[in-house]
Amino acid sequence: MVSGPLSAYLLVHAQALSLVKPWIVGRGAGITLLSYGEVVAYTRGLPDSLRRQGELRRPLGEIHLYPLNYAVQERDADVRRHMHPPSGSGPIGDVDTLIAATAPEHDLTVVTMGRHFERVPDVDRMAIARGS
Repeated sequence: MVSGPLSAYLLVHAQALSLVKPWIVGRGAGITLLSYGEVVAYTRGLPDSLRRQGELRRPLGEIHLYPLNYAVQERDADVRRHMHPPSGSGPIGDVDTLIAATAPEHDLTVVTMGRHFERVPDVDRMAIARGS
């Protein structure tokens, strides 16, 4: 599952896109609708936003869209409770919490540029460095 900020990064960095293209072609990539929303918000700030949004939509037919469901929402509640003090060091963003809840429900790895997923229990993650 590709996180929203990474998806946006892929739109503007062809070299990074080459890292995940085999997953897209092999149908091993997935995204949540929330991540798609983050990417659309990012592209709206670019001068050629309509073209970039079109570029984003083309491969979406190849990428599995993971919906929210009761199991994800219940796991999301557990993640939120775990992240808040005194249990945890503080919350992560709402969309990231839902991504973190979706991934284990579908036995997925979160591919991200962010380190905040490291603090979430039971989430397999793969970090991709900026500039990759």
